[in-house]
Amino acid sequence: MTEEQFKLERARDQVKQLKAFYLHLIIYFTVMTVVLVGALNDYRICFICFKNKSVWYNMLGFIPWSLAVLVHGLIAFRLLKFFDSWERRKLKEFMED
Repeated sequence: MTEEQFKLERARDQVKQLKAFYLHLIIYFTVMTVVLVGALNDYRICFICFKNKSVWYNMLGFIPWSLAVLVHGLIAFRLLKFFDSWERRKLKEFMED
């Protein structure tokens, strides 16, 4: 594999990661919109339901998903250097085999 092919393959992987993140973001905002509209209309829509609590309190279950979307974005845009360096090490390891 030449250097140019390697760069092309890495660019394709980066585009796949970005597409996956954007899809995740679209699904997240769609679900959040539905839940918020339901909450404003006093429907009991919740991610993690607690008995006898308000609808807004039940929406606290979305906090872990929000954090997951944030981390996914940081990884997709290569802002978390740990994952980028790990990926480089693994690519070198597999190319040497």
